[in-house]
Amino acid sequence: MNATPQVNIKHLRDFVADVRAVADAEHPNFARKPVQWGTGDRSLSVEVLSIAPGQQTPSHYYADQVELVICWRGRGTVCLALQQSDGSGWDPPLVDAPDSNGIHIAPGDTLVIPKHALHKFTALAEERKSVQHPFPKANQNPQVWPVEKLVLLLIRIPDTDESATEVDSFPGGYPQVLSSDALTSYKRRIQDYLGFELDPKLICVRSKIWGKEGLVAGGATDFAKPTFHFTAYTFVPSQENPEHFHPKSVEFVLCWLGRAKMTVRPSHDPHDAGNVPWDNALMEGELGEGDLVVVPNGALHWYAVLGTEDLVLLALQTPHPVLHVLEDDSPGSTLDASKTG
Repeated sequence: MNATPQVNIKHLRDFVADVRAVADAEHPNFARKPVQWGTGDRSLSVEVLSIAPGQQTPSHYYADQVELVICWRGRGTVCLALQQSDGSGWDPPLVDAPDSNGIHIAPGDTLVIPKHALHKFTALAEERKSVQHPFPKANQNPQVWPVEKLVLLLIRIPDTDESATEVDSFPGGYPQVLSSDALTSYKRRIQDYLGFELDPKLICVRSKIWGKEGLVAGGATDFAKPTFHFTAYTFVPSQENPEHFHPKSVEFVLCWLGRAKMTVRPSHDPHDAGNVPWDNALMEGELGEGDLVVVPNGALHWYAVLGTEDLVLLALQTPHPVLHVLEDDSPGSTLDASKTG
């Protein structure tokens, strides 16, 4: 009997909380909502963090977890301080400009926060615009507008599943201003890694954002290594990502742009995927913008464009020596036959 759980598609918007700058019993300043996959797999922890304008989370750190942050909506800053080499405290905070109070984040930004790094998230409070607000309040500059809440997707790969440790105050000291190269050790924009191949007969383009092999340009540190790989997959209509499986890895996927058709065939034995047949029960699903899915290790899976829009998928895999094993290289696969009839 195949004990591999079904693949569950989740909608990021379902986990966005109704947070308010003035909190009450039903509307907190910020809220974390964990995404439960129902698979029993604990190798990935996924949360959606919503923060009301002008509000912030407590200062905290994870002793055993590297954290990937994806900014979905809103803007704000991340205050970040690394642990001192002797473990006695934290170095002065890191900032992205001399007049900044942290590292700025906007939709499409990703950050990797190392283990033991103290951090807190703050949502932008307001914004000055060139146009006037139609309903300005008394004694308020009509060019200063309210802003939307900050929504972050937080993905952690725990070693021992320890919870966060909160710290009463953030460390002081003269801030360390990061150069543009040093900033890429912590922050990278999804847009910078999107590149399309316009020939629909070719497969999609894969651009690794985090977890790169070898040296990173400018001497930046890649804190994702060896914890995870995070890659952008770009498609034009009729392109696909060929069927493949990850023998030792769970895959997390976020649909960033467009719509995708997804096909999954679980393995009868995830610990021996490729040497035993896959389940005959073919699972098909559709992914739209903001949809999340986790593919169990050993499951044969395939993505293609649905419709006439371009497609961008963001995929995270936990580390292992062989990331992809294509269907043609593995015995027992019947996915091609099922697709073509």
